[in-house]
Amino acid sequence: VVVHELCHLEHMDHGDGFKALLTHLMPDWRERRQALNHNAARW
Repeated sequence: VVVHELCHLEHMDHGDGFKALLTHLMPDWRERRQALNHNAARW
C-alpha cells in the first residue's frame, strides 16, 4: 500500500506509467494485491 501511494507522487492516475513504475519497484504487486484482497475480511 505504501509503495502504491508513493507511485502517486509521480503518476496521479492508475494508467500505464503508474503500473510501469509500480512493476519496476515491486514486480510481484499483482500477487500482493490478490493476497491483500483475499485477506481483507480479516482486517
